[in-house]
Amino acid sequence: MDRLLSQVSFPDDETPLLDRPGFQDELRLCGIETRSERRVYLTRAGRARMLRSAFWDAHPRLHTSFGQWVDALVADRSLSPVDRERIAERWAEETLRVANHREVLERVEVWSRQRRRTSPQAAVLLTSVLRHDRYGWDGREFIYSRARNPALSPDLGQVLVAVCARELSATHPGQAVVRLHLLAGNREAAVADAARAELASLTTSHPLYRKLLVRVCDRLREHGHKPGWDHGTERDLLWDLTAPDRLNGVLRERFGRTAVEWRLKSGLGALFQRERAQTRTYAARWIGSGRRLMEVLLAASVSAGTLSTLYTSGLRWAEGTATPEQRELHRADGELLVRMVDAAEGLDGREPPVADTSTPDGTPRKEHG
Repeated sequence: MDRLLSQVSFPDDETPLLDRPGFQDELRLCGIETRSERRVYLTRAGRARMLRSAFWDAHPRLHTSFGQWVDALVADRSLSPVDRERIAERWAEETLRVANHREVLERVEVWSRQRRRTSPQAAVLLTSVLRHDRYGWDGREFIYSRARNPALSPDLGQVLVAVCARELSATHPGQAVVRLHLLAGNREAAVADAARAELASLTTSHPLYRKLLVRVCDRLREHGHKPGWDHGTERDLLWDLTAPDRLNGVLRERFGRTAVEWRLKSGLGALFQRERAQTRTYAARWIGSGRRLMEVLLAASVSAGTLSTLYTSGLRWAEGTATPEQRELHRADGELLVRMVDAAEGLDGREPPVADTSTPDGTPRKEHG
């Protein structure tokens, strides 16, 4: 209370001490009591919120001072983390109630930058905005606009990752994936790694897995030809998403399979064009995992012009196997791939296929967040 009085330049009470009513008596008349731990309790349910709102409405000119007071309290390490988070939540509640969401979002950025002393309270503010019926959209747009900046400060980046994972994923999981995908491209390794870890957790859900796979492939296809584009984030995410067992599950589905398969071929082809050695890497991962994945691998290599690398990978696939049985099995898988490459080059007496670059029917529109 002393901090608040100093913020608002509250005048000294000049009433003689003997003429002042007892402070405890005044509190009791208002239905308020203090206990031994120096905490204040209200005897009627809902009274605390009512008093905060009444005080807020009665003193609009003091809102700036209230904000400065809260700034000091949330940075005060003598208060427990729980108390500091309650202070942040209650200040956000009143500020949003009087339609000042921009001030709440400004403090999210300011508190995030204070050497992590107030980052948890910044997350509380942002969560309050997301949960608000009127301003939830503004909170989601705030996260999207900041996440698009790869030079975003690491502390704010960590706050955004945490809020996307804990709050936004529960209400708007698709939008959480979009924003975490953007944050995975942050220049700060700690932010990027945290975003990738949360994406791995979120995409255990099948629809979200497909959504992220499509986004990553689309970005590789759309930007892969640009010389200055840093494709490292998409390369790493594509690797995370392309375990053979999981991909085969998607490619066996009846609906939407064609669009996903086309995305995968074009995205992988763009990656092979930028890094020819990735052809060998994916061959080593996918050979022996089913013909459909081999066909994806072949189509990507055709579009990237890396069939010779793929052919060599098939020839060498049996090398390094531990037992004769494994060697024989690997040889059969490698020979299948070699025959597929021969067919693609027209060496089996048939015309080689032309790489399909058209967008398949039913391809969903790209979401921009």
